[in-house]
Amino acid sequence: MKQKNNVWIKFYNEGKFSESITFDEVEVKINEMRDYLKENNIHSGDVVIVKEPNSIKTVIIYLTLMKSEIVCVPISLLISDNKLGFIKKNSGAKAIFEKGNLKPLKNKDAKKLRGIATIIYTSGTTGSPKGVCLSCDNWIQNSKSLIKHHRFSKKTILLTPLPLFHVNAHGLAMMTSYLAGFKLILLDKMQDNLLKVVDKEKVTVSSLVPILFERLLEKNPKWKPQTYFKYFVTAAAPLKGNLLRRIKESWRAYVAQGYGLSESTNFSCTLPNNLSEKKYNQIMFPHPSIGIALPGVKIRLKEKNKQGIGELQISSKSNSVKYLAKQKRKNSWLNTGDLGYFKTFEGKKYYYITGRKKEFINRGGEKLSPVELEEELFNFGLRGEFAIISVPDEKYGEEVGLVATKKINKKILKNVPKYRRPKRIIVLKELPYTPSGKIQRKKLSNLVTNGQKNTSN
Repeated sequence: MKQKNNVWIKFYNEGKFSESITFDEVEVKINEMRDYLKENNIHSGDVVIVKEPNSIKTVIIYLTLMKSEIVCVPISLLISDNKLGFIKKNSGAKAIFEKGNLKPLKNKDAKKLRGIATIIYTSGTTGSPKGVCLSCDNWIQNSKSLIKHHRFSKKTILLTPLPLFHVNAHGLAMMTSYLAGFKLILLDKMQDNLLKVVDKEKVTVSSLVPILFERLLEKNPKWKPQTYFKYFVTAAAPLKGNLLRRIKESWRAYVAQGYGLSESTNFSCTLPNNLSEKKYNQIMFPHPSIGIALPGVKIRLKEKNKQGIGELQISSKSNSVKYLAKQKRKNSWLNTGDLGYFKTFEGKKYYYITGRKKEFINRGGEKLSPVELEEELFNFGLRGEFAIISVPDEKYGEEVGLVATKKINKKILKNVPKYRRPKRIIVLKELPYTPSGKIQRKKLSNLVTNGQKNTSN
């Protein structure tokens, strides 16, 4: 239960403290926002797009929509006009929150939807974006699982710079802190002084994604966590063993990797936060584990091969009810599209991801994991930003491609067995990432395949 007058959110803008709000003040603001929505003819069942940056007002908007049974469609500020146009029509949105204001949409396809709290649109890299429909109960069940797993309490202080439109910050940061009644330190975006804010606010847990660790390590190589800081939580993109090793060596910090999909609301797996140093090293090296299933979540592997690798399937109360405009799922098991395996430690299954099923390179029937190849190249000395992708090949169907932001030392590649060695090397000015920090391999493959400007070496 939340305590009256306790500060819930402290918001930092451009690296500096901006404002705060208590739990009591939040409820007042929610009532005011509810009246504002009614004045603008927005009622239960209507669909509203939210295109807003991280802020306390954005949090109020999200909570008001959920409590008013108005369907929320959170989107990135960087969304393309084409994708936004598709979402407006596909979702049947009646209005959009943008730059702090509610703007009506002249949408002849406006809909009334029931039993849905949030529509999360997937990236749509392999086709049109799909609207994942999540109920209020989905969010609550996932938050309860996270609170139990992480043993969050009113003494917890969680910091995140991650965007609230993404399920990670929306669930782990906003929903969990609201329901459990602990303090949230919310940043407008990633700032180089993040670790100074961690120290200043006596943060106990911080939620980041792997690409942000790289930036923080470069800017703060000598930082050491204070006694009250417990660990980092990371997800969205794979945490590579070499990055984790550098974090441990530089900061001596504990990192708990997690895993989840929009289709299952948020996290389904997370590493326990109370492992001994010996057990942690066993589980996290050389390939970091995504942890164990959260309370109330079941995981199984579909169509395992001889190496024990199969597609992860998830069953839980936080699984989405359906995709928009499609029938409700009859099967309680969700196909994730991710391949992985598990190892058993002290009677618990710890899961490991080898890559996305659609991203594996099919070289003449040999399935190669881009994630494992990247790790291998790093261990052989390759540095900087780079990604492994599939490229078309007349003989094998697909071959290994390597995209980087600087010229590659080919001597390093000779350490890789010939059948898995990159056959095409492309240099681009920058690599494309999703807002949550995932490398967009499909987009890179399309760029290379369609002959976009690049240089090879």
